[in-house]
Amino acid sequence: RSHYLQQSPTDGIGITRAESRTASVLAVGEVRRLLAATRSAEHQEVAPAFLIQLFAGLRRCEVCFLRWEMLRDRFIRLDTVKLGTRRRPVEMPEALLRWIEPYRRSEGSVFKPSSLDRDGQRSAASRMASLGDTRGLEDAYACRLAALAREAGVTLAKNVLRHTAITMRVNSTGDVAATARWAGNSPAVVSMNYLGAATPDDARAFYSLKPGSHSQIVPFAAGTERSEPAARLPAATGLAEQDIKFVGNIGQ
Repeated sequence: RSHYLQQSPTDGIGITRAESRTASVLAVGEVRRLLAATRSAEHQEVAPAFLIQLFAGLRRCEVCFLRWEMLRDRFIRLDTVKLGTRRRPVEMPEALLRWIEPYRRSEGSVFKPSSLDRDGQRSAASRMASLGDTRGLEDAYACRLAALAREAGVTLAKNVLRHTAITMRVNSTGDVAATARWAGNSPAVVSMNYLGAATPDDARAFYSLKPGSHSQIVPFAAGTERSEPAARLPAATGLAEQDIKFVGNIGQ
């Protein structure tokens, strides 16, 4: 004889749909302070990767995997990425081209710390990165990024650099689908998490943050043969906030 439950164990349990949460986004004033701090000699190891995350929205595992050979003209060519992330070309905005020019090389890792914080095994971490495992480099990057943020007096929420880049991109272009391709996300994710987190005025102010007007854009040329930085920053130079070109008063 069959016996049936009179009541299901799931009775009375509702299905709750997770609410979307607006991404944490840096205010333009915070970005200005971070950019000023990158000019300190203490933060030269982390500055290029920081700038690429801030303006191009790469994931931490992507920026730690990145090599200078993958930057050509106005694009970061993510032809080879860590397992689980999408291959894509990422257009670099003009602001990024200006900020990153003093650091660029023709080859080598974009983030190449002189030592690793956990076990000091840089060569082991390099081998891991070549196999798509960037955990050691990500830890070192997080440590140096935290030091940069402390000097700037800014608290960096998790993934806030990527969130800021995507938010400003979609508010600048107004194109959700194109921004999703650029970020390696879906249009639904961009609409849910990044629309409404800022305004077109915020985006204009963000992209107007550039080095002093004396700085010139030098495009990434495919035939560049230099292996040393294009320019050296003075070892003790700290760029004052007023030396950063800024138009607008949003996000103060």
